[in-house]
Amino acid sequence: MKRKDYLSWTGIFCGSAALLLVWVSFMAGPFSPRATLEGMLAIKAVAIKQATFAALQGKELIPAAQHWDIDRIIDMVIAILSAAAIICGVIGGVLRENRHAAGAAILFGISVAAFQFALLMSGGLLLALLIFSLAHGIFT
Repeated sequence: MKRKDYLSWTGIFCGSAALLLVWVSFMAGPFSPRATLEGMLAIKAVAIKQATFAALQGKELIPAAQHWDIDRIIDMVIAILSAAAIICGVIGGVLRENRHAAGAAILFGISVAAFQFALLMSGGLLLALLIFSLAHGIFT
């Protein structure tokens, strides 16, 4: 009787879908419109003013509800698919399914997290380089 490796293959599917979503989100995103810097500063200034007046009047401060846009939903789906890939790969390995399929599922799930971490670190490195070059240009 042929053994079925359902969990490992489900993990591979989830991991590859998450990796594909990360690439599409990175290359084509952001999908929701973003406010300009001036608009964000104006919104923050109005929020600070309203919070200050509410605190001075003794009213209870109500935190603003978080906004769900398509980019945030895509990030949540990516995290869920990545975690599902890792979990399915681990459980598939414990159940002694095909070790190559279980390893591939774990690898896909971890590669999604590693790709996002690498993007974050490269953005931080570029920001530090920009600040250093601006400081070097100002002080020399």
